[in-house]
Amino acid sequence: MPISLVESNPDKLTEVVTIALITIGTVLSVMALPGLFNRKRSGWVFTYYAQLLGVLTSALSMSVLGVLLGLAFLMLLFQVREFYS
Repeated sequence: MPISLVESNPDKLTEVVTIALITIGTVLSVMALPGLFNRKRSGWVFTYYAQLLGVLTSALSMSVLGVLLGLAFLMLLFQVREFYS
């Protein structure tokens, strides 16, 4: 990433990082689908990482509601963890 991008507009760096995190989270969510349908632990783990990235993205975007909803989903995710082996 060019240094001039950061120096000219610091908000631009936040946008680039946010877009990258959203993209990675979406890929992780898609990778989790087969494992979730087959109740494998790998699907749960991919969903966990995708949700953590979502919470991080919400925090970078200063979205309090997004962080709270993400944490609530993480709590729900841990409630069903034992069903995935």
